[in-house]
Amino acid sequence: MKRTKMILPALLLCMQALLLGGDAATESRIDAMLADIAGHDWGGDRTVLIAFSDTLRSLHGIPERLAVVQEKMTRLLLSPAPPAAKQYICQELGIMGDEKALPALTALAKDSAFFDMALSAVERIPGPGPEKVLMKLLSGKQGRERIGIVNALGNRRASVAVPSLRKLATGGDPEAALAAVAALGKIADPASVQALRKIFDSAQEPLRRCAAEALLICAGSRLQAGRKDEAADLYRIFTDRGEPDPVRTAAHIGMLRAAQDKPGAIVGILKGEDDAAKSAAIALIPEFRNMDVYPVVSLWPALSNRHRIQLLSALAELGNPAALPAILEMSRQDDPEVRLSALRAIGVLGDENTALMLAERAAVSQGLEKEAARQSLASIPAQAVDSLILASIPGSEGPVRIELIRSLETRRVRGATPVLIACLSDPDKKIRMESYRSLSETADPEFLSSLMEALISVGDETERREASRALAMTGMREETDQRTRTVLARYPTVKSPQARGSLLEVLGKWGDASGLSLLRSELGSKHGEIRTSAVRALSDWPDGAPMPELLKTAKTSKDDVDRILALRGYIRLAGTGERPCALAMQDYRTAMGLASEANEKRQVLSGIARLSCEEAASMAFECIKNPELEKEAGAAVLQISGTLAENDRASAMKWLERLAQETRDEETRRRTAEILERMKE
Repeated sequence: MKRTKMILPALLLCMQALLLGGDAATESRIDAMLADIAGHDWGGDRTVLIAFSDTLRSLHGIPERLAVVQEKMTRLLLSPAPPAAKQYICQELGIMGDEKALPALTALAKDSAFFDMALSAVERIPGPGPEKVLMKLLSGKQGRERIGIVNALGNRRASVAVPSLRKLATGGDPEAALAAVAALGKIADPASVQALRKIFDSAQEPLRRCAAEALLICAGSRLQAGRKDEAADLYRIFTDRGEPDPVRTAAHIGMLRAAQDKPGAIVGILKGEDDAAKSAAIALIPEFRNMDVYPVVSLWPALSNRHRIQLLSALAELGNPAALPAILEMSRQDDPEVRLSALRAIGVLGDENTALMLAERAAVSQGLEKEAARQSLASIPAQAVDSLILASIPGSEGPVRIELIRSLETRRVRGATPVLIACLSDPDKKIRMESYRSLSETADPEFLSSLMEALISVGDETERREASRALAMTGMREETDQRTRTVLARYPTVKSPQARGSLLEVLGKWGDASGLSLLRSELGSKHGEIRTSAVRALSDWPDGAPMPELLKTAKTSKDDVDRILALRGYIRLAGTGERPCALAMQDYRTAMGLASEANEKRQVLSGIARLSCEEAASMAFECIKNPELEKEAGAAVLQISGTLAENDRASAMKWLERLAQETRDEETRRRTAEILERMKE
C-alpha cells in the first residue's frame, strides 16, 4: 500500500512532463513504472497498470513520445516478466502500437504460452505489416494456433491472404478448412467470392454449408454498400429448391432487399409456388411502410393457412389500415388459427366500424377466440370507438351488451357513468353485474349518490358485493371526505340491515376519520349483521385508531364470528404505521394471549416477523415447540434475524444459531445453515 501511495504522485508528474516534451527525469519515471509493471502477476495490485494506461492515453497525438514508450514496452515483452505483465503490454500495444512493435510481438508469438496475447495485438495494429507477419506465422503453425491466425486474417479483411486461405480450405484439416471459409466470407473481395463459389459447388457438408453462410455474408456486405446487382447475383445462388429452407429464406430476403421494385417483387413471389420464398417475402412486408398493400393482401385466398397467419402478423406490424377489409374476411375463415390471428390484427388496425363486430364475436365465441376478440375490442386505438360503444349499449341485447359494457372497463372509458348507471336497472342480472364491475373502474365521484342508492336498493347478496365494491372504488377517486359525509347523511334513513352493513364496510375501506364514530356506535347494534359489518369496517381501517374497540370486542363479544374478526383486525392494525417495536410487541402479546385458533397465532407470527427487535425473536421462539406453529415460527425468526443483521450482526447470529439447534423442521434448519454460512464468510 505504501508503494502505491508513493507511485501515484510520481505518475501524475510523469504525465505532465511527457505532455511538455519529456526529459531525463521523465524517462527515468517511465522506466520506474515499467519496472513495476514487469513484476505484476495475476491477482496483483492493478493501480500502476491503470495509471500507465492513463499516461498512454494522454500521449495520443504525440507520436515521437509514444514511439519512445513503445520501444521500452517491447523490450519488456522479451524479458522474463510474468505472463500477466506481458498480456497487459500486448493489450496496450494492440491499442496504441504501430508496425515497429511487430518484431517483438512476432518473437513472443513463437512461444505457445504467449501466442494468443501476441496474436491479439498483431491483429489490431494498423498498416500492411501485420498482415505480412500473420502470413509468415501461418506457414509455420498448426492446429489451434493456425486457426487463430486464420481468424485474425479474416477479421482484418486481408485480401493478400486469399490464395493461402483457398488452399487451406481444400486441404486435409477439417477445422482449419471451416475457419478458412469463414475468413474468406469476411474478406468478401472478388477473389474471395470466386474461391467460395468453387468450394460451394464442390465441397461436402459441413464445409459446403459454411461456404453458403460465407457467401451470404459477402452478399450482405455488397447490399449494405449499395451494390445491389452484385448482391442479387450472390443471393440467386441459393434460391434453388435443393438448398435448406433457412438458407433459401435468407437468400430470398436478400433478393427482395436488393430489388428495385420491392412491392412488385413481393407480389411476384406470393404468386409463385416456393413456400420458403413466400415466407421471406411476407417477413419483409413491415419494412415497407409506404407500400400499396392492396396488391399483396388481395392474394391471401391463394395462400396456405400458415402463410395467411404470417401475413396477418406482418400486416398488423405494418399498421396500414388499407389491409383491414382483407383482415376482416380472414377473421371469418374456417381455420381457427387464421381466425384467431385475424382478430388479433383487428386490435391494431381496427376502427369504430369493427367494434360491434368484435363484441358480437366475443359474445358467441369460446376460449382463445373469445379472449382475442375481447382484447382487440379493448385495444382498438380509434378515438371514435368509445363514443360508438356508449351509443350502442342501450340498443344492444344480451351477451353483446355485456361485452360492450365490459369493454368500457378494459378501455377505461371516462364519461360512461350515466350509461352504466342506467344499466343497473336492467332486468338481466348479468348485465347489472357487469355494469357494477365497469363502474368500479370508470365511475366519476360526482355520481357517488347514485351508486349509493343503487347499493341500498339491491336485494341479491352477490350483486350487493359488486355494488359495494363499485361504491368503494368510486369513493377512492374522491380526494376529500365528502364521500363519507354523503354516506353519513343517508345512513339513518336506510332500513335494510344488509344495506346498512354494506355502507359501513365501504366507510372502513375509505378510512375517513369522520366515519369512525358511526362505526364505533354500531358495534352495539342489536342486529348481528350490522355489528359484524362494523367489525369488518374497523378491521379495514388504515391506522390503529379502532384498536381499543376491536380489542374489547375480541375479549367480550358473545358472537364467535365477531370475536374472531375483531381479533384478526386487531392483529393487522398492530403492524400498521411506524409504531415503536416495544408498543407493537405489547399488542402482539395481547393478541397471542387471546388467540385460541392456530390461524390467529400464525397471523401474530406473521406480524412480529416484520419487526426488528430481539423481543420479537424471543416471542417467535416461544412457538417453536408447538408442532402447529413450528414452521411459521422458524420463518419469523429467520426474517427478524435478517433485519436485525443490518444493525446488530452479533444478535442476529445468536438467534440463528439457537434456531439451528432447536428447530425440528428440516427445511428451516437447511435455510438457517445457509444464512449462517454466508454471514460467517
